[in-house]
Amino acid sequence: MPNTSTLNLPLLALKEIFEILANNTKTLHSCIQVNSEWFCEVSPLLWYDPFSNKTKTHLAIGTYIQEMSLHILTFQDLYLNHCYHCITRFVNNYKLPYSSFLRLINISNFMDAVFNFWQKFRKNSQDHKIKMISELLIQLMLNKSTKIQQFKFTDLYFFVHPELGNSLVKLVEIQNGLKHFSLTNTYNNNTYFLNALQYQLHSLSYLEFNSVEFIQVSLIGFIKKYQSLSKLAIFNCLFENEGDQNNLIDQIPIKQPVIYNSIAPVIKLILLCNSSLETLKIIDFSIGLITRNLDYLEISWAPSLQYLILYQIHFVVNLKSMKLGDYLEKLAKSLPLYMKVIKIWMVLQGYEEEVNLDD
Repeated sequence: MPNTSTLNLPLLALKEIFEILANNTKTLHSCIQVNSEWFCEVSPLLWYDPFSNKTKTHLAIGTYIQEMSLHILTFQDLYLNHCYHCITRFVNNYKLPYSSFLRLINISNFMDAVFNFWQKFRKNSQDHKIKMISELLIQLMLNKSTKIQQFKFTDLYFFVHPELGNSLVKLVEIQNGLKHFSLTNTYNNNTYFLNALQYQLHSLSYLEFNSVEFIQVSLIGFIKKYQSLSKLAIFNCLFENEGDQNNLIDQIPIKQPVIYNSIAPVIKLILLCNSSLETLKIIDFSIGLITRNLDYLEISWAPSLQYLILYQIHFVVNLKSMKLGDYLEKLAKSLPLYMKVIKIWMVLQGYEEEVNLDD
């Protein structure tokens, strides 16, 4: 069995893997033969004590990339012993699969390296190369573990490569204990991601959507199912369907909602998580559609609320029944007595003023 020291694979070594891929495109399509004698020497070192020698480690990483490049062209199994017939004198039936090696890697470092690689590689690569490497990375991740706790997906265009989207959705679905999920600048298949997250109802604690559009999806209906969810961040998003606007009885355990420049049922969200609310941030938001029901804002705030940040909130409806100053006074009186931070900047009819509520 491999030594557990492989669990401590340095992030630097992982970055080296993907820097080679990103900076040397020739490596991706070359069929460099590994010296069989050197391969005989380095294989036991990698398998049993891979990081006792940093120089050999980096050389070995280069070998892994070369071998991966050799086999990726035909999407064969990524075994490092393509020269197996040359080294049978070393160990009979010896195989060191790349995917098995990855199973031993610290998952957080691996995900960081994948992200760094993707950011570099996609800037100067042809589309077919991106597809090829993407499929490889997904294959490796699928082979790696079902206990990934954090996903960050950025700039995914599934209409170009739908098979990649299906693989990622499946990857989310099979996890056991996913805690953190982030989706940014992603088009198509968003609903499929939401469906996959249904398998993480009891573990997901942080959810972030950035520049994502959900057609016919109810934000409230979606998040009410997650009993472990404590942090929710929504940036530049559109939830087309607000869902049932009357059911305000069920409570959700969110402690820190952050809403930025998004179309979402904010008031209903506040009401539903009021019993657990600790931090509330609403930034660059137009509440013109809800100011006709100002009574919603005159709620009894949870005693646990400590941070209230309202920035650039646009009241675009004429407030006939109540002036802004009167409303803010009511708001101040309804807030808990022992709050740590209150910051409110409001914009009304083109006039901007800062309102300090220190008491």
